[in-house]
Amino acid sequence: MRNIEEPKESFDLLISQYAGFISKGAKKYLKVGGILLANNSHGDVSMASIDKDYIFIGVVNKRSGGKYTFSDNNLDRYFIPKKKIRVPRKYLEKIKRGIGYSKYATDYIFKRVK
Repeated sequence: MRNIEEPKESFDLLISQYAGFISKGAKKYLKVGGILLANNSHGDVSMASIDKDYIFIGVVNKRSGGKYTFSDNNLDRYFIPKKKIRVPRKYLEKIKRGIGYSKYATDYIFKRVK
């Protein structure tokens, strides 16, 4: 990712929808305490879930009728791979997509803590 002409830690929110590893490449622009909203199509959720600078705080799901719901319940049920595999950064960078989890959401919400 190329640098942008914005000061580091100047954004409260990053949105990664079908965009690759925004959680990694644009993290320096997100304030500590800022929010990352991402889907897992290109592996960004998988990447953020193993990054110690983020904590997982909730999910957004699209329901029938186009309504969206937020939940922060049972978050420990997410990020359990369907197949028994380790999920290192290099593997995610190689496959450039999210891995399959036993429980999934439309979008995932992380908070930057470092």
